[in-house]
Amino acid sequence: MTSPDVHFTVTLLTDLISIESPLCSQTAGSTLDGNTSTIIIGVVNFGSTFLATILIDRFGRKVLLYVSSVAMILSLMVLGTFFYLKEHTDTDVVPFGWIPLASFVVYVIGFSFGFGPIPWLMMGEILPGKSPSTLYSIRHASF
Repeated sequence: MTSPDVHFTVTLLTDLISIESPLCSQTAGSTLDGNTSTIIIGVVNFGSTFLATILIDRFGRKVLLYVSSVAMILSLMVLGTFFYLKEHTDTDVVPFGWIPLASFVVYVIGFSFGFGPIPWLMMGEILPGKSPSTLYSIRHASF
């Protein structure tokens, strides 16, 4: 996969998490309402994006991309393990109904720190200065 393909896939997965969080909360047996979990994820996404702008200058892009990828990988592994245990074993996961929401929150924070803003930041530095808005539109529409 090339870098734009990875960015598209990760962005699509993040949007899917935001959209499908009510269904996932119901499936997991969470005591929270699905709409409440969606609001929590949205607020976390909003806040972590602003925090990421401060952290990019302090730690640099490379470190944040590493941290972002590790956070996203671990959160998806925990989420996958939770649903595997729920669907394919006799393990009672009802007391752990909070794990999917926590996994989504960690995933969104990881995305907002690295793979969300950094590719767009780099695009502004790579593309020529005369027509960035046209090139941004073409690049975004190509996905």
